[in-house]
Amino acid sequence: MCDLADEYAIFHEDRLISGVCTPKSAPIYIDILDSFKSVVWYIREITRNILKGCSESDEEHSKGQ
Repeated sequence: MCDLADEYAIFHEDRLISGVCTPKSAPIYIDILDSFKSVVWYIREITRNILKGCSESDEEHSKGQ
């Protein structure tokens, strides 16, 4: 998802250079792409915490047997 957002940003830069897009809306579009990257970061953190909790739970379960 982050790679895709980076790719979209490059395409957007190309559109700005060629005059298809106006610089007025450029910061908004870039902010939207950065927001996608932030969402991905949080999803990764949540997933890590869930997996960490699952592995700790599995270890506790194994000790109890």
